[in-house]
Amino acid sequence: MPAIRVHFLKLGIVRAYILEAPEASILVDSGYPGTDLGAAIAAQAPGCPPFTAAILTHAHADHFGGFPGFMGSR
Repeated sequence: MPAIRVHFLKLGIVRAYILEAPEASILVDSGYPGTDLGAAIAAQAPGCPPFTAAILTHAHADHFGGFPGFMGSR
């Protein structure tokens, strides 16, 4: 069974997470609107495989707000 690494992304006062498997990554939450997830990922989880899914845990802006910008950068 392949190992899964967990990256904790510091996005100001909130956190997002990356679940990294050998060939794919999953984003868990995305921070506030305007959050630069691309920069956070490059700095805090460089080299992670492409994202195949995202999990937004609930409908509070600090959990889903950065997702549209993240999708626009892909």
